[in-house]
Amino acid sequence: MQITNFGRQLLAENPSGVTLDILEQTDGLIAWDERSKAKQKNKHSADEKVGITTHGIDESGVSPTEQLENAIQTMRAEVASDVLARLRTEHWSFMEHAVLKVLLKMGYGADEDDLNHVGGPNDEGIDGIINQDKLGLEKIYVQSKRYKQGSAISGDTINAFMGAMGRKGVTKGVFITASHFTDGARKAAEENKHQQVILIDGEELAEIMVDYQIGVTEVQTFSIYKLDENFFES
Repeated sequence: MQITNFGRQLLAENPSGVTLDILEQTDGLIAWDERSKAKQKNKHSADEKVGITTHGIDESGVSPTEQLENAIQTMRAEVASDVLARLRTEHWSFMEHAVLKVLLKMGYGADEDDLNHVGGPNDEGIDGIINQDKLGLEKIYVQSKRYKQGSAISGDTINAFMGAMGRKGVTKGVFITASHFTDGARKAAEENKHQQVILIDGEELAEIMVDYQIGVTEVQTFSIYKLDENFFES
């Protein structure tokens, strides 16, 4: 260890000894203290921006982990709302193709060759067909209705879809809308014992698209840390 010139100067100016009070008045320690305070202030400001406290449970009794989870859920809900709003403004044919991609990502069909878009003016109530096997022996019929917010799918519309399925001898179907279903529509699907028809409304569709990252992009991830007891006990 070697004393610096600055240290020699301090000793010369204070022959009786250098105390902490004297050190705190030096330019170097003053600058260090200011840097430390600025760093702490910046960290506190960053925590406030994301609504997270660094002192454990906040005044409302919510832990930092719970605050982070709540913030993520809020952002997720906002993205799902944006997805649904965008679907409602796109052309109806876009949604017909989009729902087939959603179902494929969920595991219906092996690849895009198993998806058939048949929607159009003369689609006979069917917008898409998914082959569950390569020979096409087992099919799922898909109907998509964009419908604006406030316009509901009725029981008559579901019955017409099931009728189109019945004429083709198909027993499995998925009806997806960017709007919602009336109680009569859900009752019509539930009471049909010969065909299995799944109804997916706009909110559920948007949640599924976020879950499977369809139409959305992951932009940031967070890592949560805890003390490694094994390290300290080894």
